[in-house]
Amino acid sequence: MSPYRSRSAVSVSRSPGSTQNPHDFVPLLLGRRAAGRFPVERLVTAFPFTAIDEAVARTKEDVVKPVLTF
Repeated sequence: MSPYRSRSAVSVSRSPGSTQNPHDFVPLLLGRRAAGRFPVERLVTAFPFTAIDEAVARTKEDVVKPVLTF
């Protein structure tokens, strides 16, 4: 099965240079999101997979985190 089709597992690991433990940090972010203090919609922009080139180009302009949708 293609890794792009798999929905059975999610891996959480540290970002390079990160000092945050994901087992602590992810619940913290989710709690802040639930309280309205973490505006994900200002950070994430969804693009259809067919617009992958646009998504990459927009990271140089105004998009913080492009997310490709299928």
